[in-house]
Amino acid sequence: MYQNPFFKKPDEPKPTQLVPPEAASGTAVAQSHKPPGNIKTSPTQELLDIAFEGKHYFRSDMKQAFVALTVHGSKETFKVRSEDFKKYLRWLYYGTYKKIIPGYLIQEVVELLEAKAIYEGLEEPVFKRVANHATAST
Repeated sequence: MYQNPFFKKPDEPKPTQLVPPEAASGTAVAQSHKPPGNIKTSPTQELLDIAFEGKHYFRSDMKQAFVALTVHGSKETFKVRSEDFKKYLRWLYYGTYKKIIPGYLIQEVVELLEAKAIYEGLEEPVFKRVANHATAST
């Protein structure tokens, strides 16, 4: 007799969990998504793998997705949907795989990263830094 695994007795655990426990607390946004072993990965999966390495995804109080990362030793924060972050992903992919990735794949990855930052990331304050340029006239 067939038993649907999602309709078990209340005292039995469900076989899958839709949200990992660490993601529910907002601490595991930058976990690795690499498949095990020698499984060939798609360009989308390759981009996701490098998009998660060493980066911190979070959301603002206005539900905007951001990423904090280091570029050439400088700490940067980008809106996930920004053109600068898309260019960074394209540059990172080419530098890692020596291949060009199509724009529609970058858009798919950006949409996933945005969702993960908004629904799994911590809410953090975001500030716009304004500074006076040394040669600017007042």
